[in-house]
Amino acid sequence: MKKSWKYCIYTSKVAELYVEYMHPSEQNLTFAIFIKSYDFSGMHNFCVRKDYLQEKIKELRDMDKSHTGACRICDGDSDSFINIEFERHNLRVNGQIGGTHNDNYMFFSFTADRTLLGLCANILRDFVAV
Repeated sequence: MKKSWKYCIYTSKVAELYVEYMHPSEQNLTFAIFIKSYDFSGMHNFCVRKDYLQEKIKELRDMDKSHTGACRICDGDSDSFINIEFERHNLRVNGQIGGTHNDNYMFFSFTADRTLLGLCANILRDFVAV
């Protein structure tokens, strides 16, 4: 995998979700999350433990099979997070990009189709494998 490779996980008329691989360390990895929701957009670097991310990949795969559940991915260095959950048979994506300790941060929410789950799990799996 190339360093700083950017992947589109989801795009629609009202929302976009991209992730970009940044760099690994022994037990952690850093990736950027770019969100556009309606007319607002933001980006934040998430630093997470590889074993934590492997748990989240399993949660995403389980959700994709069962069409139920939720997965919350939290940044290890701030209060930024992304929550993906089934809500009345729809997939709701919401969260906070940028920590509240920053000058700028953004809350977002949008509905997506479930193709987001498998694609997100595969991309994160590739990040862990580097």
